[in-house]
Amino acid sequence: MDFTHCTNCQKKTGHKRSLGIGTLFAVLLTGGFWLLALPFYPKRCIVCGQAIRQSMQESAGGSKDLAIHPRLWYRTWWGILILLVLFIMAVSAISTQ
Repeated sequence: MDFTHCTNCQKKTGHKRSLGIGTLFAVLLTGGFWLLALPFYPKRCIVCGQAIRQSMQESAGGSKDLAIHPRLWYRTWWGILILLVLFIMAVSAISTQ
Protein backbone atom coordinates (compact mmCIF):
# COMPACT_ATOMS: atom_id res chain seq x y z
CA MET A 1 0.00 0.00 0.00
CA ASP A 2 1.30 3.44 -0.94
CA PHE A 3 0.77 6.41 1.37
CA THR A 4 0.46 9.52 -0.77
CA HIS A 5 -1.51 12.77 -0.73
CA CYS A 6 -5.05 12.45 -2.12
CA THR A 7 -6.29 15.65 -3.77
CA ASN A 8 -9.91 14.63 -3.21
CA CYS A 9 -9.57 13.90 0.55
CA GLN A 10 -6.95 16.66 1.07
CA LYS A 11 -4.86 14.41 3.31
CA LYS A 12 -2.23 11.71 3.18
CA THR A 13 -4.03 8.38 2.82
CA GLY A 14 -3.27 4.87 1.68
CA HIS A 15 -3.67 3.83 -1.93
CA LYS A 16 -4.14 0.20 -3.01
CA ARG A 17 -5.60 -1.82 -5.84
CA SER A 18 -9.27 -2.61 -5.37
CA LEU A 19 -10.00 -6.29 -5.98
CA GLY A 20 -13.56 -7.52 -5.83
CA ILE A 21 -15.91 -10.27 -6.90
CA GLY A 22 -15.51 -9.28 -10.56
CA THR A 23 -11.79 -9.88 -10.35
CA LEU A 24 -12.35 -13.27 -8.74
CA PHE A 25 -14.85 -14.17 -11.46
CA ALA A 26 -12.38 -13.13 -14.20
CA VAL A 27 -9.59 -15.19 -12.62
CA LEU A 28 -11.83 -18.26 -12.46
CA LEU A 29 -13.19 -17.73 -15.97
CA THR A 30 -9.73 -17.42 -17.56
CA GLY A 31 -8.16 -20.20 -15.52
CA GLY A 32 -5.81 -17.89 -13.65
CA PHE A 33 -4.52 -15.87 -16.62
CA TRP A 34 -6.29 -12.77 -15.29
CA LEU A 35 -3.75 -12.66 -12.45
CA LEU A 36 -1.31 -11.26 -14.99
CA ALA A 37 -3.61 -8.26 -15.47
CA LEU A 38 -3.69 -7.26 -11.79
CA PRO A 39 -0.59 -5.00 -11.96
CA PHE A 40 -2.48 -2.85 -14.48
CA TYR A 41 -5.30 -2.13 -12.02
CA PRO A 42 -5.10 1.50 -10.83
CA LYS A 43 -4.27 2.17 -7.20
CA ARG A 44 -7.18 3.89 -5.44
CA CYS A 45 -7.51 5.92 -2.26
CA ILE A 46 -8.83 3.74 0.58
CA VAL A 47 -11.02 6.61 1.84
CA CYS A 48 -12.68 8.08 -1.25
CA GLY A 49 -11.83 5.57 -4.01
CA GLN A 50 -10.25 8.08 -6.38
CA ALA A 51 -7.52 6.61 -8.61
CA ILE A 52 -4.00 7.83 -7.92
CA ARG A 53 -3.63 8.83 -11.59
CA GLN A 54 -6.68 11.08 -11.33
CA SER A 55 -5.30 12.81 -8.27
CA MET A 56 -1.95 13.36 -10.02
CA GLN A 57 -3.67 14.82 -13.08
CA GLU A 58 -5.74 17.19 -10.97
CA SER A 59 -2.75 18.36 -8.98
CA ALA A 60 -0.97 19.07 -12.28
CA GLY A 61 -3.83 21.34 -13.34
CA GLY A 62 -5.99 18.77 -15.10
CA SER A 63 -9.74 19.04 -15.18
CA LYS A 64 -12.38 16.57 -14.05
CA ASP A 65 -14.48 17.48 -17.09
CA LEU A 66 -14.21 14.46 -19.40
CA ALA A 67 -15.57 16.46 -22.34
CA ILE A 68 -12.47 18.65 -22.18
CA HIS A 69 -9.94 15.98 -21.16
CA PRO A 70 -11.14 12.52 -22.23
CA ARG A 71 -9.57 9.57 -20.44
CA LEU A 72 -7.28 7.63 -22.73
CA TRP A 73 -8.65 4.12 -22.33
CA TYR A 74 -5.93 2.46 -24.36
CA ARG A 75 -3.28 3.32 -21.78
CA THR A 76 -5.04 1.18 -19.20
CA TRP A 77 -6.30 -1.69 -21.34
CA TRP A 78 -3.40 -2.40 -23.68
CA GLY A 79 -1.89 -4.95 -21.32
CA ILE A 80 -5.19 -6.73 -20.82
CA LEU A 81 -5.72 -6.85 -24.59
CA ILE A 82 -2.30 -8.43 -25.12
CA LEU A 83 -3.02 -11.04 -22.44
CA LEU A 84 -6.36 -11.84 -24.05
CA VAL A 85 -4.74 -12.34 -27.46
CA LEU A 86 -2.08 -14.61 -25.94
CA PHE A 87 -4.78 -16.61 -24.16
CA ILE A 88 -6.73 -17.09 -27.41
CA MET A 89 -3.55 -18.17 -29.21
CA ALA A 90 -2.76 -20.69 -26.46
CA VAL A 91 -6.26 -22.14 -26.52
CA SER A 92 -6.21 -22.46 -30.30
CA ALA A 93 -2.78 -24.14 -30.19
CA ILE A 94 -4.01 -26.65 -27.60
CA SER A 95 -7.19 -27.40 -29.54
CA THR A 96 -5.28 -28.15 -32.76
CA GLN A 97 -3.12 -30.81 -31.10
